Amino acid sequence: MNHPSNPRRRMTLTALVATLAMTTALGAEGEPKEMYKPVGTAVGGLNPRPTIHTLTEEGGSVTLGWQGLTPPYQVEGSPSAADPIWQAIGGIQAGTSATLDVASPMEIFRVRAADPIYVGAKECGRCHRDVHTQWNETGHAHALQTLANIGMDHNASCLGCHVVGLGQPSGFVSAEQTPQLGGVQCENCHGPGGNHAFNPFDEGMQPKVTLAS
Repeated sequence: MNHPSNPRRRMTLTALVATLAMTTALGAEGEPKEMYKPVGTAVGGLNPRPTIHTLTEEGGSVTLGWQGLTPPYQVEGSPSAADPIWQAIGGIQAGTSATLDVASPMEIFRVRAADPIYVGAKECGRCHRDVHTQWNETGHAHALQTLANIGMDHNASCLGCHVVGLGQPSGFVSAEQTPQLGGVQCENCHGPGGNHAFNPFDEGMQPKVTLAS
């Protein structure tokens, strides 16, 4: 998500910026886990793209904070918001905040991230069998079929809330091409699961726990 930095817009930004809230929830084993509260909303579940939620300027430095699901991240800036020419600022990093020395004035910022990797509930079920079995008996598992029943399974206006990752790299394309991503699945509420599936013991790759999940 892009974020303007012009001081003249500071008051407007203060009113519009959403803050990241964290609380705790009990995991399956009864241990407290961080609750992930998304900044803003996205059709079909968690937005896999980074969203800047704080921006402060002091002297020649800019401090950004953002929310994201798929590290690593790269901050970029442009001297013009009307016709952006993006320049990388600082290095690639895994964290979700950065204080940057900006050599020239920047009008707008964004944070880029690795493309999300969606794998589908069947892949999640290889390890989470009981949860997968329970999910498979819910209406969420058959959400795409509810559209097919009324001939709306190719309607882009409806699909976003009935499938996984519509419009994203590796996300749902069609029932014919990506049947494994049909329905409301694990990754709608926990975020893209590919990194976790490939690195199951890496705590930095753990799926998010949200109110919806």
